[in-house]
Amino acid sequence: MISIIIPVYNCGKYLRKMFDGIWKQKYTDFEVLCIDDGSNDNSLEILMEEKLSHDELRVYAQKNLGSSAARNKGLIEARGNYICFIDADDTISDCYLSDMYEEIIKTKSDIVVSQIERIYEYKPTLFEKNFNYINSTIFDCNNRKEMMINIINAPYAKLISKEFLDKYSINFIEGKMCQDFLFTQNILFYGAKVSIIDNVNYYYLIRKGSVSKSKADKVRDIEFVFEMLLTKYRESGQLDLYREELEYLALYHIAIGMTYRMFKSNGRLVKDLRISKKFLKKNSFKSNNKYINRLGYIAKI
Repeated sequence: MISIIIPVYNCGKYLRKMFDGIWKQKYTDFEVLCIDDGSNDNSLEILMEEKLSHDELRVYAQKNLGSSAARNKGLIEARGNYICFIDADDTISDCYLSDMYEEIIKTKSDIVVSQIERIYEYKPTLFEKNFNYINSTIFDCNNRKEMMINIINAPYAKLISKEFLDKYSINFIEGKMCQDFLFTQNILFYGAKVSIIDNVNYYYLIRKGSVSKSKADKVRDIEFVFEMLLTKYRESGQLDLYREELEYLALYHIAIGMTYRMFKSNGRLVKDLRISKKFLKKNSFKSNNKYINRLGYIAKI
């Protein structure tokens, strides 16, 4: 069975459409765990209405602790052999679960990754359309280095073995930004067998103003999470072996990603770039990384 875990916070506007995709799945052996994270709109009311007509749905309510705490609650309550995360404002195709389940069984993988398509709730600027901040192309599933730099770090668009997560006690750090990055990178660190499907089955909604949720004063959270990953590689004696990949990830998420967020949210760009630069300098990360050359011209700039 697959356990679908959905953190919900003020997504009443999108829940019906999201549920429509779930109830139309060709693969039917699943449960849905929705964790309302202290919503102050009609999200919880909609969840309870859906629960009345769908036995597969279980609803939990908690005070506002963040998406990581909601996902951890889902992991604790999940009864399935496989875990699937969906964001409450996104949508999926009717083949989403079946395609990933068939792949994970056929390949005996620990995690299967689906392709995604970005859907804008508004007319995006040329800058946004040409800046692909979400990685989606993986060249070699058997090459851990390629996986590190190309896998989608968000928890959605994946089917993950619950046994694997439990074996290595992998969950989400609560109260920190970019915790989903560490979740996915931890899966790779512990040697998960990964498989990719080419089908685009997950539709990621980019809402107007959504990037502004990443407040400028939380830039240090990203560095905190990244330090945890560096410590893991350092203590395992693998830091030198994967240094170029870790350097790229730091540049991509801390320098490029943060700059992108700040431009979109009109944040304190100069101050936060100074903080980011200090972190990169402390770890001797240089911008002439070989993987940077793969990026588009906007990201390079």
